This record gives sequence, structure tokens and C-alpha cells, in this order.
Amino acid sequence: MQARTTVNKSRPLAEIFNPQFPDDSDFAEQFHDRKFPWDHGLLSRSEEFWRDHYSFLKSRGYLLRYRYSPDWIPVPPSGPKFLLDQDVDKHPGLGSVFDVDATRISDGALVFIKKCEWKQVNLTRKYGSEPLASDLQNHCIPLIETILVPESPEVELVVMPYCDHWKKNPFQTVGQAVDFFSQICEVSCQLHTKAPLPRTHLTGMYIFLDPGNILVNASPDPESRSGVQQPVRYYLGDFEFIGTQLPCDARSRMLVEDPQAFVPECRSKDALYDPFAIDVFRVAWMMSEILDGGRRKNPDIRGFDFMRGLLADMMNDDPTKRPKMNEVVERLDHIQSGLWWWKSRARFAAADESFVMRFRSDVAHWAGQIIQMVKGTLAISTSL
Repeated sequence: MQARTTVNKSRPLAEIFNPQFPDDSDFAEQFHDRKFPWDHGLLSRSEEFWRDHYSFLKSRGYLLRYRYSPDWIPVPPSGPKFLLDQDVDKHPGLGSVFDVDATRISDGALVFIKKCEWKQVNLTRKYGSEPLASDLQNHCIPLIETILVPESPEVELVVMPYCDHWKKNPFQTVGQAVDFFSQICEVSCQLHTKAPLPRTHLTGMYIFLDPGNILVNASPDPESRSGVQQPVRYYLGDFEFIGTQLPCDARSRMLVEDPQAFVPECRSKDALYDPFAIDVFRVAWMMSEILDGGRRKNPDIRGFDFMRGLLADMMNDDPTKRPKMNEVVERLDHIQSGLWWWKSRARFAAADESFVMRFRSDVAHWAGQIIQMVKGTLAISTSL
């Protein structure tokens, strides 16, 4: 019989889950930066940056959450369930200690402040400012302003409108999912054609949405939103993994530095590859993970057979046979315009639903869709 691991309950939780390491230990810093629930609101070393600049940002017109105020006191643990203090959960951020949400003092608007290096700042300025900011195919978060940190000239803070992670608003219809795919392909296409910038590393982690057009029910829980009844705009929220600008004749001349088993041409180190073709493959990989469950082995989504041909072409083992990103956008536009109204409004649902669950959910779904059709609500956000 396998031995059972036991924990000495007489030891305090802080000692069990926050062991002490030498101050010069790299592992100590990495361990300390992890936000375990048992930390119960204690600031990590990375968060201390925002605490130290709370007053500075307030003088610039932005109020951080009270958690970063010099007057803030951690909430002591209570009860059997150890959670972060309520102030942390009030507004879900982009999920990194390098960015925080804040309130603009002048008008009370919710904004997002991100600590960036120079390359990210330059790209954010380019794509988040006019004239590109008003381009409908540009899906980079608009820029409000940049702030230099006085004592750290190498650090620059980027202020952007507040956005939610795209998973906070689950798809309800097939049309909404197709619209999402179309917009994220436009992101990559824009970066390929305007700079061009390859290696966008588009994954679900860096895609966000403008919450302004989302109608929610009375529940404060973002997971229980009543759905999208207005066009939703998706944005690329991070330029951290963007490659350097390349001329068109630089294709097929880059060497693989970090082999990746899921990309056919990147399985061996020092092989030549086309970074733009890899972007096409990665975007298709992300879309297929949503539809087929991916590495998390979630259930397949039914009703997307019309996407299989495009995904197969984008993930062709031969990179020279993959379509260019602008061709992908054109094919997705053709797919969108060719969907029948009932297909666009069909429920976004797992293929392994039981008959009873599918029947009940479909009845409720189509009742809501009929109401939306009576109101004149579009099935797909074609107005964007």
C-alpha cells in the first residue's frame, strides 16, 4: 500500500506554505512570488512595486485598489476556507503581478496600468494611438497615456482602458465563436502586414475583450453573465512575445532556438523556419483547442464541421502549403457571411451532452434567441 502523506497540523500555515530561504536565493524569490490562497492577501515581492508607487500614481490621477495603499493591513485568516481578501477579487485583472487595475480619479473610469519594457511600450504606442487605433482591423488595446517612473528610467507604465479576459464571457452561440476567431486572426494579420512582426505567440492568455458592450444580469459573478447582446470587440493585451520586425525576404531564414513538439518544423533545434507560417499554425492550434478540447481534454464542441477545412490547411505539416494570414481572414469572412441564421444562432455546446441536458438547454437557448430576433439583435457582431 502506498504511504499516505501527512501534514503536521500543529505547525502554523505560514511556516508550512511559506518556508524561509536565504535572501540571495533565486528560488526564494520565485517561491515568494507565487500567490497561494494560503498567503491570504499578503503582498508578494512583485506587488510591492505597486505599493511603493501608490502615492505617485495617485498624484498622476490614478487610484490603485486599497490593497496597495500604505495604510492597508492584511486580513487575518479566519474560518476553514483561506481566500484572498475581498479587495483582490473585486475586479479581475489580466492575471499578472506586472499589471493592475485602477480608477481614474477625474471621471471614475476603470483603467488598467501595465509595467512594460521599452519594446512593448513602443509597440503599444504605435498600435494603440492614431491613426491605427481607429482601424477596425487593429485589435490592440487603445493607449490612454504612458507614465515614466522617476527613480526607474528603464520602467514605463502604460495606461489602457480596462478589459476582461475573453474567457470571462463564454460563447453562447456558434456565431459568437466564429466572430472571435475572425477577430484574433485580424490581430495577427495586422501585425504581419503593418510592420511586419512575426512570432505573435497568440494564445488565449493574451486575448481580452471590451466589457462595455456586454449586458450582464444582476449577479456580481462574472461567470454568470446573461450573454452578449451587442457587438464585442476583442483585443491583444500583451506585446511581450512579439518578434522583431522582419523584411519579407527574411522568411525561412530564422533558426529554431526553442524546439516545440507541436509545431512540425520546430521539432529540431537549429532548423530553418518561416516565422509567419508558424504564426498561422499557432492561431489554428489555439482555435482547435477551443473546439476540440486541446491539452485539457475538454469535450469537443458540436456544430463546427464548416471550420475543419480551414483549420486543416492552417495546420498543414508543410509550412509552404499553409495560407497566409490575410488569406485566413478572407476565408473566415466568407465563412461568416455564408452561415445561415439558424447556424449563427445555434448554441455553443459540448458534443457529449446527454439527450435530456441538450433538449432542456436548447429549448431555453432558442427561447432567448427568438426574443433577440424580435428585438433586432444581430447574430454576429458584423457592425464592428
